[in-house]
Amino acid sequence: MSISKRKIMVYLPASEILEKSRPRSPKSSKYKNKRVEFLGMKFDSIGERDRYICLMQDEKDGKISGLQRQVKFPLTSNGIVVCHYIADFVYNIGDVKFVEDYKGVLTDTFQLKAKMFKACYGYDITITRRKGWKSLGNK
Repeated sequence: MSISKRKIMVYLPASEILEKSRPRSPKSSKYKNKRVEFLGMKFDSIGERDRYICLMQDEKDGKISGLQRQVKFPLTSNGIVVCHYIADFVYNIGDVKFVEDYKGVLTDTFQLKAKMFKACYGYDITITRRKGWKSLGNK
């Protein structure tokens, strides 16, 4: 007579699993960005806030117009909304519309959404990084 080994599955309620898992600090961020507030507005990073301050100055100086934050664009395929892209900044220089995103890390998700954005709207997203941006007056 042979004895077979059986695996016993134990099912735990989700609440028990969550209690046993290591708690994650609510302040920690996957990409080490620090969320900040400025003039009552919340920003995902210090760099994004700094870029907004620079764009505000450019708008005040008349170099850009129509500055907006967190503009939502639907991304569609065959008439079906697949997902949305939320731009950090949208503004105009003359008659040209710019959609800009401040990025510390270029994720795969962002790169896919940027390609979909170009297919849907016909122009690229301007990507700014800490080392790569300047005020229009600082060229």
